[in-house]
Amino acid sequence: MYNKNNPFVTSHGAKISDDLFDELADGFESGEWPGHTTVVLGRPKLANENIRPITFRLPESKILELDARAKMMGKSRSEAVRLALDQFLATA
Repeated sequence: MYNKNNPFVTSHGAKISDDLFDELADGFESGEWPGHTTVVLGRPKLANENIRPITFRLPESKILELDARAKMMGKSRSEAVRLALDQFLATA
């Protein structure tokens, strides 16, 4: 809602000062937003160590099977491969 005496008024009538905007912006930019969910930019971490990509080749038929199985599980291709690898390593 616009008010010429204080142009920053919420739809509930609360006035927001420039100082409050600055305070909120500082918190948001530092990854903290008091009273709200912490702001995390980017993808969630997979581990508490460095992550490196690996690549390998598969026949198209295996990729189709993998994608179908991952979809049935509600997972991405990468999540399904990581799960299969974890299971493989647990039995080693």
